[in-house]
Amino acid sequence: MAVAARKAAVSVAARQRARELQVRFQEREQRLLEAAEEFIASQEDTGKVLAGIGRQIVDLEQARGREERAGWERGARVAARMRALGAREGEVAERLGVDLGELRRMLTWARDVVQGGGKAGPSGGAQPGARPGAGGAAPAAGPVVGGVRSGGAAVLGGVGV
Repeated sequence: MAVAARKAAVSVAARQRARELQVRFQEREQRLLEAAEEFIASQEDTGKVLAGIGRQIVDLEQARGREERAGWERGARVAARMRALGAREGEVAERLGVDLGELRRMLTWARDVVQGGGKAGPSGGAQPGARPGAGGAAPAAGPVVGGVRSGGAAVLGGVGV
């Protein structure tokens, strides 16, 4: 009988130890679950923020494109005005810091706008922002920002120097 009592005591102690280990395991599992939930929530929040930033980038790129086009158009009008003042194409191109081909695209665009009543028509001639070599014009030296063309040429009073 002493063996049976001893066996029962060992069994009770083992069961108690197993319960203690199970409680620790459950506590650890709960902490791991909470950490995983925090991680997933953080990733979702980051994804939402990044999506918002992506939309802002698209908006800014569109605004940049509009401003580049408007700057190119203003430059084309200035170039046409310089030609109307009697400056040769080469001189105008040099003063504006653009190559002769770009100047001619600008002058063509400006002429089409004047002939079209202020807007380039469907045939449009050279269009600012189009790919170079694709029949349109693209700002070669970039827009004027703060008195300096993004290509590096300084601009004074709308005329490159």
